[in-house]
Amino acid sequence: MGKGSFTIISKVQDIEVKEQEIIASSDALNSYLTIPVNVKFRLPQANMSIDFLGSESTLLFGENQMLCSQFNKNIGYSYFDDSKFRIDLKFNLTKDVISQIEKLRHSSLRFTIKMKFLIALKNRIVLNSDVTLWSSNYLQNQDSQIEIEIPKSTWVESLMLSLGYNNIRLIEIPKTHNQLTDEYQKIKKEFDTAEDYFNKKDYNKCISHCRNVLDALNRNLKKNKNQKPLESTFGWLNSMSQSSYAWIDSVCSATHVLASKTHHPGDYEDFTRQEAESIFLVVLGLINFIAHEREKYELFL
Repeated sequence: MGKGSFTIISKVQDIEVKEQEIIASSDALNSYLTIPVNVKFRLPQANMSIDFLGSESTLLFGENQMLCSQFNKNIGYSYFDDSKFRIDLKFNLTKDVISQIEKLRHSSLRFTIKMKFLIALKNRIVLNSDVTLWSSNYLQNQDSQIEIEIPKSTWVESLMLSLGYNNIRLIEIPKTHNQLTDEYQKIKKEFDTAEDYFNKKDYNKCISHCRNVLDALNRNLKKNKNQKPLESTFGWLNSMSQSSYAWIDSVCSATHVLASKTHHPGDYEDFTRQEAESIFLVVLGLINFIAHEREKYELFL
């Protein structure tokens, strides 16, 4: 729950956002994140009323306060005593903004809402027992700020889908590969599964399946270093040029370690979208390079 406040004269006014009330929606052109703000209003003084005329709200993301969207709302509520009311802030999120949020987020998502309320303060004037007037003293702007945190599971499994955000294919993967006939169906299945998890925003599982693609190669590289017999489909390792072998060994070893959760560098628990995308493409490129090395090897058999 995110909480904030502002003051009218000497009375503190409380505002809060309940993360479970946040909803996402989309149409053919736009995506929206609607954030309800609950206001607990306290009348500053007796014989006074407050008109909430409107609000200006700005949605920011992350520690660097990336500007996501702005929303202005005409409120038009008048209050003569303590009360509670809700303001729905409907932020329009562009595809570029959503994509950037995906690149920057690590686990839970932290947003900041900066709000400016335009209010009118009125005093009650009693002329006689039958006539009461309200005089408008002045207009006033009141600023407030709320920090909210949306759990990763809520963002991935609910809000992102409702926002209509879909990922394009990372790259088209051929159904067959002439130089990897023995292992290719397993490799393709791993890549397809990795891409499926990528589109579901589960980057940890995406990387896990990329790592599975490298398991056999990594295993045989270690066997070769230890001068142990290679598996039958990896005889081509011994026929490669020294530079090609060194490149494959370096890229495979580094990527295999990087794709391991226990060796994940940095202070964050989860892989980011950028890491998943990069590792996916590195592994795919490495497999394609290996296929052509095998082709050259088989020409001399």
